Amino acid sequence: SPTTLTIPPPKNATAIANQFTNSLRSLNSKTFPAKVPLTVDHSLFFTVGLGINPCPTCKAGNGSRVVASINNVTFVMPTTALLQAHFFNISGVFTTDFPAKPPHVFNYTGTPPTNLQTTSGTKAYRLPYNSTVQLVMQDTGIISPENHPIHLHGFNFFAVG
Repeated sequence: SPTTLTIPPPKNATAIANQFTNSLRSLNSKTFPAKVPLTVDHSLFFTVGLGINPCPTCKAGNGSRVVASINNVTFVMPTTALLQAHFFNISGVFTTDFPAKPPHVFNYTGTPPTNLQTTSGTKAYRLPYNSTVQLVMQDTGIISPENHPIHLHGFNFFAVG
């Protein structure tokens, strides 16, 4: 059958977006019980935001550029895949010092800090197999109010929002 083109709701259709979000339900039932773990092995608090880093080769922005960061760390793409480095025990590809919480506490949605520069690196937070992790993600308003769509990979999630 032919494709039926529809008109999506306007971008500011908050009521429609809220109606959709409020209609989402878990599969919690006798057949699929939601057994939320009560003991947490690792508690992580990630702030997601933007920063401004020096860029001598950038023509715009007075020699600087806007970068994304989590916990003030801007990801640097390695030349070797992270999983390959892990599996084959290749050193020097990444470090395991990714912070479990932001390095500096401030009002994440209020007045931004005066230093907008991030650190750069290829950092990982190692989790032992079968760990129970509590991850809190907080958006920031460092340069301006932001909205970051985020997806997670893993085995079993209980998303609370």
